Amino acid sequence: QEEGKKLAHDPDLNADPVRYVEAALSLKQSLDATAAEAFQSDRGFANATRGAFETFLNLNARSPEFLSLYVDDRLRKGLKGASEEETEGTLDRAASLFRFLQEKDVFERYYKQHLSKRLLFGRSASDDAEKAFIVRLKTECGYQYTSKIEGMFNDMRVSRDAMRLFRKHLARTDGAGRGDDWRGESAETAAPADGEAASSGRMDVSQEPPPSEARSLGSKEDRRESLDSRLGGIDLNVQVLTTGSWPVPAGAASCALPPALAKARDAYRDFYLAHHSGRKLSWLTSMGTAEVRGVFAGGTRRDLIVSTHQMCVLLLFNDADALTFSEIAEATRVPRDDLRRSLQSLSLVKGRNVLRKDPPTRHVEESDVFHFNDAFTSKLMRVKIGMVSAGKESEPAAEKTRARVDDDRKPQIEAAIVRVMKARRVLDHNGVVQEVTKQLSARFIPNPTDIKKHLENLIEREFIERDRNDRKLFVYLA
Repeated sequence: QEEGKKLAHDPDLNADPVRYVEAALSLKQSLDATAAEAFQSDRGFANATRGAFETFLNLNARSPEFLSLYVDDRLRKGLKGASEEETEGTLDRAASLFRFLQEKDVFERYYKQHLSKRLLFGRSASDDAEKAFIVRLKTECGYQYTSKIEGMFNDMRVSRDAMRLFRKHLARTDGAGRGDDWRGESAETAAPADGEAASSGRMDVSQEPPPSEARSLGSKEDRRESLDSRLGGIDLNVQVLTTGSWPVPAGAASCALPPALAKARDAYRDFYLAHHSGRKLSWLTSMGTAEVRGVFAGGTRRDLIVSTHQMCVLLLFNDADALTFSEIAEATRVPRDDLRRSLQSLSLVKGRNVLRKDPPTRHVEESDVFHFNDAFTSKLMRVKIGMVSAGKESEPAAEKTRARVDDDRKPQIEAAIVRVMKARRVLDHNGVVQEVTKQLSARFIPNPTDIKKHLENLIEREFIERDRNDRKLFVYLA
């Protein structure tokens, strides 16, 4: 336990979530070997080890986040080329630490955030490994714990089926874009609207090659169908996400898509709503990616893999050599914080600077001017200008996540109190606390103070009342 406490409070390990979890796994492996070889797998030694891990892992409030980041790292790149036996061993070790966490609902929130990026951006190394880890979570916590996570996989499958139907629909009809001059091609991927775009030109779309040269993330057959469709050569790929299953940012706003992409989006929207009455589509461009083709000095062509917001910025330079930050913000309607990050990635990262920033400072100000970098070159034919990969949250962001978790816990605590009182009819305060804690311990350990607060709230709402003869007892009201 003392070794574990040193690990939990080590500032160097806390700065690197993957190293933190690997250190905990190394300690566990050492102790397990000691128990097996020196103590003949003595039950008392095993129980003491389990108790020590439960103590020190939960001393660090960020252990659930760090474990989720470790699993994310393994499932994105750590399992590439690994044998089935090695994959199973890695997942088993991660699940063994998950078992010690008291705040499993905090882990679930972070896991869904990281999983959503792996699914939407195609970063997962193995679908089989993803599903195998979910089976382990379900074994530990039950079906309800993983129902929304499994819903995310189901949405991806349904979206693929819907895209096949959409392409067949376009092939059968005159569809959106026939006869229109959409001037070139682009490829955009957004979620729930996502796709890919190849645009050209100085990013000058008027110089774009024929649609047959566009790239696609789909199969060869899908590419042929989509590029031969009536979307002006745009390879659109839409993923429809069920509200409630995905960790969608509250109040996420859609940016202003370029006209060609807006037409493609509207074509899918009309198709989807015609087949699903009573539904509403909200376009989450902040969760999308795109592939655009840029033409630079000497006719050099490079395919740029960017976010949807970065794509909207780049396509503005088809019609302008230089734009201020304010002009870009007004034209794209991308939230200013997101726009600053996008412009920093496009102009300040060496080897990825397809734009030039004036003045060349590290911070983006309202008055800064951005120029198309005609001299850009790269040894790579496909240049990824991505956002920073998943890392640990800043302290303010972690506090916001904690606040959202606390909000999610409130109805769960109240529901547990009502279930306990409905079953027992009459119970004292300590009995309520023990029963509610027992019911919720698979997800988190509720604070007795919170239980007391929710008891008072339920009394005000007349779900329960205090016994008239013994004020220490609570009585369920049918």
